[in-house]
This record gives sequence, structure tokens and C-alpha cells, in this order.
Amino acid sequence: MRNILMLGLALFIALSISVVGVSADHVLMIGGFNNPPAGDHNTAVSGDFTIDNSGNDPITNIFFDATALTGPGIDIPSSRITFNPDSVASLASGDQDLIGFSISIPKFQAPGTYVGTITAEGTIDEGTGGEQDSDDFVVTLTVNSNPSFTVNPDPLELEEEREKSVSKFITIQNTGNTDLTFSESDFSVDDPTKFSDGDENITISFSSTGFNNPVSPGISITVTVQADIPNDIFLDTYSGSVTVDSGVASDTFTLRIDIRPEEVGDICEDGRVGLDQLNIGDVRDPDDGDKFKPLEEIEVRVRVNNEDDDDMDVEFTAFLIDREDDDVLDDVESIASIDEEDDQTFKEKLEVPADIEDESSTRYAVYVVANEEDDEDKRCDWSGPVKIKIDKDKNDAVVDEITVEDTLICGGFNELRARIINIGNNDQDNVFIKLFIPDLDITLTSSDFDLDDDGDDKTISFVLDILDNIKSRVYSGRIEVRDEDGAIFTKSDESIKGFEINVECEAPKVAASLILSQTSFTSRVDSSVTTVVTITNTGDNEQSFTLRVTPIGTWTDPSETVFTLAAGDSRSEVLTLAVRQEGSHTAKIEVLADGNVVSTQTISVVVSSPLVAGQREGGITAQVISARNFREQLPLLIIIAVLAIAIIALIIWLVAVKASVNRGARATST
Repeated sequence: MRNILMLGLALFIALSISVVGVSADHVLMIGGFNNPPAGDHNTAVSGDFTIDNSGNDPITNIFFDATALTGPGIDIPSSRITFNPDSVASLASGDQDLIGFSISIPKFQAPGTYVGTITAEGTIDEGTGGEQDSDDFVVTLTVNSNPSFTVNPDPLELEEEREKSVSKFITIQNTGNTDLTFSESDFSVDDPTKFSDGDENITISFSSTGFNNPVSPGISITVTVQADIPNDIFLDTYSGSVTVDSGVASDTFTLRIDIRPEEVGDICEDGRVGLDQLNIGDVRDPDDGDKFKPLEEIEVRVRVNNEDDDDMDVEFTAFLIDREDDDVLDDVESIASIDEEDDQTFKEKLEVPADIEDESSTRYAVYVVANEEDDEDKRCDWSGPVKIKIDKDKNDAVVDEITVEDTLICGGFNELRARIINIGNNDQDNVFIKLFIPDLDITLTSSDFDLDDDGDDKTISFVLDILDNIKSRVYSGRIEVRDEDGAIFTKSDESIKGFEINVECEAPKVAASLILSQTSFTSRVDSSVTTVVTITNTGDNEQSFTLRVTPIGTWTDPSETVFTLAAGDSRSEVLTLAVRQEGSHTAKIEVLADGNVVSTQTISVVVSSPLVAGQREGGITAQVISARNFREQLPLLIIIAVLAIAIIALIIWLVAVKASVNRGARATST
């Protein structure tokens, strides 16, 4: 029995020695552990450790694992812990290896200390089969406190007219890992002078239903930014920085406020809209700081882009604006069709008014607007101000405007007014103007007058005495502005200004009466009809007339006779019309003056066939002679007529001789 106990004890000791030997010779150990440094949320931190094989046999298939890290916030899952290398195939006896690990801290992870466990586990190779061995250590991670937030949009752009309020929303998002609280007092304009013209200030305010309530990480609130624009502030773009400071974090955004002219707002009533389809690409002319004189033209060149997939009718408007008074000094408008995805350069001209007041380089500016015709609420863009300078000469005066009735009546008095403006920097004393209308022999000189500087003006009136014996037409004239020495101002072309007047005189009466001795006829073919025409000039002046015969058809020939009659005089014409066709015919007898018909009559002719030889008409046998035969037999007829006259003369002579003889015989017998 004792032997049995001794044998068992020996076996236990042998087994114990064997187990102790295994534990001492085959050990996977973690050493040299370096915890990662403290890190911010949404970043990664790294640490490392070594693995050692303190046994006699190699360790294979070594891999690493980790638990979730727990702490004051939501656990950091083990999936965010990675190893480099992620495994080791074999580690020989007495060897060691350096293993790196990285912890990716989630976004918005609450600050504090998080703890977890990292384990290394492998297989001890004894040649007869594997045995698992492992080691672990506690990893500690500190997450920093990172209060932060962002403001969007940046920049925030507002646009409105004077004496109005405008507001838009900004979004404040908590981008840190701690709760934040905001209030109105957290908002401040960095430089209030950026929102002032030196006299008037834009009032900027901030409001939100989310004020004074905790804002968790990742959560946003909306804040209304409102700008109250004073009535008399200069039209301009005001831009500056606004800082939001919650006490533990801050951010800055840019605030830009465009105070647009009222005329621009009338077109782009909803502001800049549809810019992805229609926009102003480039204002090429004028440039900031360009100088112009009064009455000089400003060339405006602007490129407008149609980025839509359809053609577009685009209305372009350019304004010259007084930014102090919000007045339009000049404007011009044009319309063009721009092809899809194409652009158009508009070229227009504005004129600087003569009475522009001062030379401030900040007062006057060019604004431009481009909008889809009749759809400005959907597509509208504007740009400005392009600030220009006014460059005046010391001494200069011009004729700005000449006013006269559209039509002047001769034989009476007519008023003409001329507005004269001092466009120079100096006062002008003893200025006068001269008026010339050469073709009317009119030369007039005004009395002297004074013009103060900075756009002072005077309106001078002239009375034009238009004679009643001139022709009605347009007459040209000019007005010259002269200084106290009588010299014409030469700095501007407008110191001499031309004009035209339309003069109309009452036209003399042009009329005539027309009387025909007979207006109705019967006739035969190849004969003629005759009437006596009496024309009387019933007008006011001597007049050239035309007597015109116009047959209806071809039954006779048309004719014209031109003559002149003094007022009240008459003229008689024997009008003979050859008849060529049977039937009922008419003809117009007209009197014309200066190409216009002033009197007219109509004659009618019923024409039958011609008589033939031996034909009796009214008991008389007629030998019908046609007009052609008449012309052929005319010489014979003349000879017959001469012979008849000679016979008659002979008979008269014989009778006279016989009477003389008889008187002589009676005297002898007595």
C-alpha cells in the first residue's frame, strides 16, 4: 500500500514538473505597451506593443483582438481598432515582434477616458499537436473636448432697395463633440463701419427659436439675419465679417448686402434669379474710375450668357445712377435673341447729363440688368455699381436743350427757349447767347446773365418774328454760348447747338371755274364736235393751268393745253374733237393747277354711221365728205372760194361803173 502511495506521489511530481516546464518554455507574452495619445473626435490615434516568445517552441498563427472601449459616451466599437500587421504567421522561440494598432475615434464622440482590452493569441507547436496560448493588456484612450460649429452659407448675400428690410437664413451646425448654446448676443459685426456710408448705418439683427437651448453634436439650428436699410444711404455693396462666439467656440462668415437702385428692383423684383440659365458674364466697359465730362457718352459693353438649352429673348438695360439720390440720369434698353448655350455682347451708350452736380468718384455709377423678356421673375441678373468719375473743366457752358413749337406760323410771333448750363467748376458771369437763322435773316442776342458753378442753369426765351411772305419749309439755325469777352466757350462741342424749325404759311387760294358752251352732242363717224371752253382764274395769285381732255375709250384723241392766267382773268378755247367710233361716248374736260384738278366738266356724244352720197336727210340730198376727203379736196375748195370772191368783186365793180355812167349822162342832159 505504501509502495502504491509512493508511486502515485512520484507520478504527480513528474506531471507537475512537466506542466511547470511547459508553462515556462512555451509562453506568448505582450510587453512594451504604448497607449495611444489623447485624440480628437473624428480622428485616428495610434499605439503599439511587442509580442515575445519566451518558450522553447515556435508560436504560430498569432492574431489580435480587442473589446469595445467604454467610457462616458457611446462605446467605441472594436471594429474601429485595427492592427498592423493584423496577424503573425510564426514567432520563433526567443523572438519578438512590434505590433502597431490604430483607434479611429467616431465623429461627435463625447470627450472622456475610454478603456478596453487588447488580446494576442497564438498556437504553440510541440510537434505532436498545437496548444493555444494568449496574453492581453488594458488599453486606455482619452478623447479630447472639441467644441466647434460652422455657419452656412458663407458668404451670406442679401439684396434690397433703400428704406426696406431684407432677411435670409443661416444654418449653424454643431460640428464638435460637446453641447453648445447660442444667443443673440453671440453675434457681432467685426467692423460696423463696413455697413455704413459714413452718415447712414445698416442695422443688422439675428434671431432664432433655437437660441438658449442646448445644441447637441451634429445638430443644426437656423438663424434669421435681417438687414434694415435706411432711406438715405448710398447705393452700394456693403460687405464685412460677422463673428459668432458661443463662449467655447467661434466661427466667422462674410455678410454682403447689395443695396440696388429702385429702377433695377423694378425689373429684378425677385432679385437675382435663374442664374444657372441666364447671367451677366462680364462688364467690359466702363471700368471703375473711368472719367467722363458732362454731355460725354459712356460706352457700355456687357457680355450676357444664355446657359439654358433653349434660345432666349433677352432684354438688356443699362442705367446711369446717382447713388446718393437713387435717381436715373440716363438709361438705354435693347433686346436680342441669344442662342442656347451661347452669349451676346450688348453695346449701348449712356450720356452724362449737362447738369450733373459734383465730381465725387463715389456718387455716380453704371448698373446693368439682363432678364428674359416677360419672364424676369424666373431669369434676371444685375450688376453694379461701376463707379465713374466726373471730369469738369474750369470754364464751360453749353446749350442743353432748345424748345420750340413743332410748327411755326409765318406772319406772327413765335417763342423759342434755350436752356444754358454751366458745366464747369467756376462761376460764369455776364454770359450771353446769340441765335442765328440765316435763311430768315434772323440774328438775335440775349441780355447778359450769370451762372453759378456746379450745374447752374438759365432758360432764355427769344421771340421769332416770321414774315408772311416766306416759303413754307424747314429752316436751320444755331445758338452760341459766349463768355463775358464775347468768345464762344470752346471746351465742349455743345457750346454751339444747331436746331431746325418747321415754318408753315397759309397757302394762297388756287381755284378756277370751267364753263362749256355745249356739253351734249350728236354726230356721225369721221366728223367732229366743237364746244367753246371758258376758264377763269378764281384764285388769289397768277397761276399756270392745264386744260386736259380725257376721253373714256378711244373714240377721240386726248389732249392737253397749258396757259397762265392772272388772278380774275379768263381764257376761251375752241375745243374740237374728231369723232371716230359709233355709239354713246363721254369725255372729261379738266382744269389742273400744280398737278391737281381744280375744276371739271363732262361732255357726251352720240355718234351714228356716216352719210353716203345721194342719201337724203331732212329733204336734202347730202354729199357727205369725210374728214379725210375734206383734207384732200381743201386746195380745190380754196380755189373755188377765191374764184367766187373774184366774180362777186367783178359784179360789184360793173354795177359801180354802170351807176357812174348813168350819173354822168343825167348831168349832161341837164
